[in-house]
Amino acid sequence: MCPGLYGVGLLDSGSSAAAAVTVTNTGSRPGATVAQLYIRPHTDGIDRPFQELKGFSRVDLAPGESKAVTMQLDRRAFAHWDTTMHAWQVLPGAYEIAVGSSSREIQCVSSVAMK
Repeated sequence: MCPGLYGVGLLDSGSSAAAAVTVTNTGSRPGATVAQLYIRPHTDGIDRPFQELKGFSRVDLAPGESKAVTMQLDRRAFAHWDTTMHAWQVLPGAYEIAVGSSSREIQCVSSVAMK
């Protein structure tokens, strides 16, 4: 688990991964947040964004409450469009999984290897 508001645990099953995220309301009032999951591809020479939103989940929490949220990532979440092959391709290697309340408020980063 990563320190901070979010903790990410990843399970690599070859063609998919699951990000298990624990979200905690540290405030004194009920609230809600949206846990956002981004994939950051390894440097592969492909023209791609730094990170891409691949999952999100709204969570309602009472004061001091924690909830576990799991977001599934299939193989397509790691793919890019190959203009030469005219098909989605997943390059093998490491990908970072980043979770936070927005793309600029990342609380945790972990990695998964795709084959």
